Amino acid sequence: NFSVQLSWHDLQVVQYHFPEYSTPQSASIAANPLFIYDMNQNNISSATNISSCGSYTLAYRVDEVLADAVDPVVSNFSLNMNSGRLFVTFSKAMNLSTVDPTKITLAAAVNSSTQYTLRGTQPVAWYNCTQWEINSHCASIELPLTAENLNELKFLRIGLNNATVITVQPTVAADYFGHHVEIAQPVGPMTHYTADTTT
Repeated sequence: NFSVQLSWHDLQVVQYHFPEYSTPQSASIAANPLFIYDMNQNNISSATNISSCGSYTLAYRVDEVLADAVDPVVSNFSLNMNSGRLFVTFSKAMNLSTVDPTKITLAAAVNSSTQYTLRGTQPVAWYNCTQWEINSHCASIELPLTAENLNELKFLRIGLNNATVITVQPTVAADYFGHHVEIAQPVGPMTHYTADTTT
């Protein structure tokens, strides 16, 4: 027996397609015959428990499928007050259709009572996260801030520097398993900050 540690990218792709392969009856692991050899240099072409899987002639039926039970967390965020863009990055690829920006609150600093909850903005996809084209970009959401958002933030003096933090409610977004975001402490400092220089 041996185990294979999936890369972040491979894991996200598997999770994206998981509903299609959520039972042992629908899941197979395909392998090239030269994938592994025994001590006598025999490959796996004579293995048992073989089924078909697309173009692969060697596909092994899965005995057990364990669904992902890990909630995503907010990893970091970036704020551009010049272009009016908020980027929030999670630990997992997120389902863009589940994003609710009204569950995001910005504060001037950690423990600051000066806070503002977003409203009236909708996320945009800045990368085509479909099929096998899933990468680290798919763990981020871009939120174009409305003029109302920006004016309120400036009036409250939030987002004036990189001390700004965000907090999110669990229902801010969900991954492809439907897991909502784990409750966490305010996230900060931000990864990138751009001040407002527009006259």
